[in-house]
Amino acid sequence: MDKKNEKISMAQPKSLAKDSSNKESGAASEGLSVRAEDFQSGIKNRTETAKAFLREVRAEFDRITWPTRKETLAMAVAVLVLTVFFTVFLGLVDLTLGKLVHLVLS
Repeated sequence: MDKKNEKISMAQPKSLAKDSSNKESGAASEGLSVRAEDFQSGIKNRTETAKAFLREVRAEFDRITWPTRKETLAMAVAVLVLTVFFTVFLGLVDLTLGKLVHLVLS
């Protein structure tokens, strides 16, 4: 049994040993508890900040006025028509300028 106790005491770090005469050990454990409290309060603050952010996001989403299906379809058709128009227009301008440059250079 004596060997078991010796192995256990050797396995424990000296800083974790509970010795009332060692003042450094008490200060270290006090410092650890202060750091643990700071860590917990930091997590709590971040959690509260995240919750507040998500509440604000939800409130902003409620203020959005979404277009109706009819409005969305009308805008999509307008975009497609304008795209085709400008594609044809720019293609004709390119073709015309290309022929003009070819005539000037030849």
